[in-house]
Amino acid sequence: MTVSFVTLLLLTGCSASPEVVPESESSAKTSTTPADAPTESNTPSPNTVTISINGDTQDITFTEAYCSGPTGDIRHIIGKVENRSPLLEVSDSDHVMLKIGNEKPYKGQVSEGLSITDETVTFADVSVGGAVIDGTMTCTSWD
Repeated sequence: MTVSFVTLLLLTGCSASPEVVPESESSAKTSTTPADAPTESNTPSPNTVTISINGDTQDITFTEAYCSGPTGDIRHIIGKVENRSPLLEVSDSDHVMLKIGNEKPYKGQVSEGLSITDETVTFADVSVGGAVIDGTMTCTSWD
């Protein structure tokens, strides 16, 4: 009986295939978003920085960005990936340290390219001990 039921379903056209939308209906659903609007492919993820070392470039997305100081006045920020390195730290508004794996950290005083606002630190071609950092970190928690 089971075989005849399955055969009956196949013969009557019952299937799990998706419904096909006629072309005229699908074209009516086109997006009216402006061409220059941000999309997933051209908008960086939050707390993502690009690191360039000796011509090699990699993006790092920090899962945490811990801030200290009065709320809205960053005195210290440290970005970590799942509570371990790589990590990126800014303190005293001009000292930057980048630690990747077991390598010696890249660190130094920065005079250009570092911008600190109420809850965000932005790196614009910040050079620290041979590493160049671009991107933004936003506080995820305050101490």
